[in-house]
Amino acid sequence: MTSSTNGQRLEWLLHKPFIASAIIFSSFFSLVSVAVANTAAGQSISNTAVATYNDPNDPNSSLTTTSNTVVVEVAEIAGITVAASGVEDVNGEQIQPGDLIYYSFTVTNVGNDTTGFRLPNTADITGPALVSGSVEYKDPATGIWTIINDAIAPITGLEFAPGESIEVRVPITIDANAQTDDIVSVQLGNTPGDGQNQPFNPDGGDVYTVDLPASTANPLEANTTSPANGEREASATQQIVIGATSRIVPLVHLEKILSNRQAGDIADLTDDILEYTLRVEVQDTAPIGTDWSAGVLYPIALPNLTGAAGAQVLISDVLPAGTKLTGPITGPTGWTPVYAQEVPGNEAPAIEVAWTTDYNTYGINATRVGFIKSGTLAPGALIEPFRITVDTSGVDPNATAIDLANMAQIFGSSDPDNPVIIVDESGDQVPSNLDADDTDTINPIVIPDLDGNPVYEAPDDNGVTTAIDNGEDIDKNNTGVGDGGEPLIIRLAEPGNIDILNGPDNAADAIGPDGTTNTDFTNKSAFVPADTSLPGSLYDPSPVNFTNTLENSGLDPVDITLTPSAALLEDPSDLPDETVITLVAPNGATKSYTYTANSGFSPDGAPDIIIAGLASGTSIDYGVEINLPENTALSTDADIASGEEPGFPIPIVASAENNNGDTATNATINRVYTGFIKLLKESRIIQGDGPEVPAGQETFSTTEKTPQTGNIIEYRITYQNISEPSAGSGNVVLEADNLTIVDDGTGTDSGNGITSNNWAIDNDSNGVIDTSNIINSADDTLGGGISFFSGSSGNDVATDQSGSTQNSDVTKYIDTVPGAVAPQETGEFTFQRRVN
Repeated sequence: MTSSTNGQRLEWLLHKPFIASAIIFSSFFSLVSVAVANTAAGQSISNTAVATYNDPNDPNSSLTTTSNTVVVEVAEIAGITVAASGVEDVNGEQIQPGDLIYYSFTVTNVGNDTTGFRLPNTADITGPALVSGSVEYKDPATGIWTIINDAIAPITGLEFAPGESIEVRVPITIDANAQTDDIVSVQLGNTPGDGQNQPFNPDGGDVYTVDLPASTANPLEANTTSPANGEREASATQQIVIGATSRIVPLVHLEKILSNRQAGDIADLTDDILEYTLRVEVQDTAPIGTDWSAGVLYPIALPNLTGAAGAQVLISDVLPAGTKLTGPITGPTGWTPVYAQEVPGNEAPAIEVAWTTDYNTYGINATRVGFIKSGTLAPGALIEPFRITVDTSGVDPNATAIDLANMAQIFGSSDPDNPVIIVDESGDQVPSNLDADDTDTINPIVIPDLDGNPVYEAPDDNGVTTAIDNGEDIDKNNTGVGDGGEPLIIRLAEPGNIDILNGPDNAADAIGPDGTTNTDFTNKSAFVPADTSLPGSLYDPSPVNFTNTLENSGLDPVDITLTPSAALLEDPSDLPDETVITLVAPNGATKSYTYTANSGFSPDGAPDIIIAGLASGTSIDYGVEINLPENTALSTDADIASGEEPGFPIPIVASAENNNGDTATNATINRVYTGFIKLLKESRIIQGDGPEVPAGQETFSTTEKTPQTGNIIEYRITYQNISEPSAGSGNVVLEADNLTIVDDGTGTDSGNGITSNNWAIDNDSNGVIDTSNIINSADDTLGGGISFFSGSSGNDVATDQSGSTQNSDVTKYIDTVPGAVAPQETGEFTFQRRVN
């Protein structure tokens, strides 16, 4: 049965003050199922996963990636953890003498077999406090707190499958004579040092497993014998400080970027189109160095809202002065756009604005826009994209330069019963406008500039802001530093006599990760055949072709020279020696360069690529061909954690010169990957109904394991898109489409030469396959659809079944990942096999 889960615990915590400043949490161990089999000890079981995928920019080219191989050598385990899971001050606010405090703990089955729990009706209290009433557990079926009494051993009628939990709370009352800064500790269970999953030692007050008999009511109970490692116990301690203040905070984080910019006439500041994109994250982990605890963001009342009823979470964004909407704004499902029109200089605080859900009320003349949602936002929520598109038709046409600056805000509450306004502003990485240097107050809960307008010094005669009180998101990627939010500032300026833009296809004005037009990029992958997809493979990639776009954004006609630049490589070793780069001019002329780390790009004898007389405001395309040498490594083998560049970047510089000898340069990066989906295969052992797991083998790793009959092997295939993430605007990134992961235990060659997958074979010829599928264990964290196959070839469609033969069990898993896997996105495919 399903017990009180983390989600239920969190809901309880978020409705009450949470004391984080002095809580000690014991380690928490999640359960991992293991496969049990009748396989002879010493039998080697190996496993390698294979995946195929497409680059949406080149859908006709199928790429293959192969994981490392993990090996186990076959060599009823009980398991239990007790974790501190929160403290509730019933009175709220500060911990004071006389307060009733509930200490909550989560007890979890981390063995490989169904078990009961024995819960004591007492706990160990240290400090000025006494148990007030009885220890209670939350009934998993009803959610009702139930008193524990001496007769409950185990809890009547409650059995816990591997991974299931129950919540226990200990009520205590702070002594009337307690002093500020006194510490009150509560220990549930009794193990030295709050040891987890320890051998049971009956000494009073223990929390321990109770083996259950096999029956139809306990289908996961392996047998009627005692666990091979005996019963197990655990304990946990948490503490509070008298006088501490409740610190549960919704850690909401709002980001804003300029996702697209379309320039019209380069000499006209009034015909640009700007697209802003917002995203919201409710973080589930507090910033390092703070004592905050993650909470739910609740909606708040918006007294002047028309078109929607009830409390709402509100995102508000004041449009930069001089800009107008190009049409309705758009947001994710469940969010409703809202609009307002205010007189500049007389704006109301965002919560009090006369919002309407009807776009036609103000149309393009709206001065403030936003989004509302009637529900809550829980920790871990990530909501995107919110899109707002404006034009610059209202800016001063006579100005030579204008700064368009604004920042977005989100409003909600930390408590639905006693609303405390929580605000976050875009432009930085600190959630909820919290002051990480101040652990005593949330600063500011209500920001001084509620109307959302950045505070500026007066602009100069050209309309340029010379000082900004709020600071600035200088890199335009939400990395600003300062109190509150930091404005995103876009400068509109008349072009100079000479200016050049060099970028991806049809995006000469693309903006790179550093907020400039010199780091924009186009990413592509070379073809990776199946037989060269094994980790550590070296091969000769086929050439990769790019199209880049130049634009003369200045006033004068210019001559443009194109060259690759070794000086712009962050590390000379980013490119292998003998890489050949060929530039292709618009008229078909070519010039090639050969790269070495010592000499940079050495040209051939052909004339330089020069585009002569490119007129003002004119765009033109040119080509780049990149041919990596033989013995090139797979991008997925790069040690990214140590900073190694997985791709092979080629910076291309466009140098422009006018008739007066004035010059300008602009760079773009063409980056080749040799595959961009990395598979990492790991295993861990769960005791199941077999012997105790050797130390260290209960943790996922690539090292060889030694499970025994009855143990369960859990395999984890972590897949990650290791390519450069989207940043700035106009860049071309690599997404993995149609990602399909195959794990075949029949020894069938998947085209990469791997035939050693033998976990679904009777290797020792005893009439039973070596491992059997654990039903309901196959899962994908990104929601992939798992298909099951049986038979000696792994080609017979099957259900999620478990048996002792290839026809009655699962011999192949296929995980079809939905949608596209974005750059840097990671998912996990796991399944479990019992050692027979």
